[in-house]
Amino acid sequence: MKKIFVVYRENDLYDKLVPKIIEWLNNHEVEIVTFPSSANKDEIKIGINTQLKMFRNNIVISDKTCQSIIDEEDEIVNPSKYTSNFQRIRKENPILFTDTLDLLCDKAIKITYGGVFEEECTAIKNEDADGVKITSNLLEKIKSHGMTPKKIHIVTECTGDHSPFCYWNNGINDDPDSRRKYEIDIVAPAIAQLFVKKFGNIIEIVSALKNKEVSLDILSKINAPETWIIMDRHFTATMKYSGLDWKNFFNQATVLRLPIFDFFEDVYRNKILKIADEIFASEECLKKLISEEIKKY
Repeated sequence: MKKIFVVYRENDLYDKLVPKIIEWLNNHEVEIVTFPSSANKDEIKIGINTQLKMFRNNIVISDKTCQSIIDEEDEIVNPSKYTSNFQRIRKENPILFTDTLDLLCDKAIKITYGGVFEEECTAIKNEDADGVKITSNLLEKIKSHGMTPKKIHIVTECTGDHSPFCYWNNGINDDPDSRRKYEIDIVAPAIAQLFVKKFGNIIEIVSALKNKEVSLDILSKINAPETWIIMDRHFTATMKYSGLDWKNFFNQATVLRLPIFDFFEDVYRNKILKIADEIFASEECLKKLISEEIKKY
């Protein structure tokens, strides 16, 4: 029987999830390889290199960050951007990847909140339609728990980068002006409509760039208690590149990032839904997905 390595950079969600995975895999030999949440790519790379030989001919369940580093160090040719079961050029002593933790969680969330549980995972194949439905279902669950903020701000930047509003799925040219117009005219209002239906007219759409630079003035104004700020995770990266730590900067408001996996993670991290004991409403679904991944090998 092949050994299973669970490899990830620590965060609140995975720290809660991985013990469950170990429990589900109690018939297998499992080893956990973790990196601190503060570890950068170079630091993770050093740790990965000490383990690389151990991974060969064994199964690796990892987060997206660690898997991409393993692939780089293992000299994989032309991996797909959208799947983690890479077809490897090296036939001897391969590393046997499952889907990433990110993708497995994403599938479980989409299947559960999308109301489907089919072997072919239709929730993943039709992201745009299902993404809207899943987000709406999750917002309804939040509303039913009485978690209503006084104000919700939607930051337009980068909202067209991910499902359910990917600009490349909607005929938008990949140039900055076309993407910005699409985000301002189409995406942000569509996201706002989802929230208005659940929480009423407490929504404000804002642009956080001024002369193509992150505006501290704009961001400071929306950083207020009992406020949700909805922004794409790519914009939090933009803030980081500008020297701003978004988690420290927004010390009063609650940031909920898009796309749906990050949104769910932030809902969990901020205790908007008290689901600590179940991790996901989709725990059984996730368990089945992991079991199916292991069976491939």
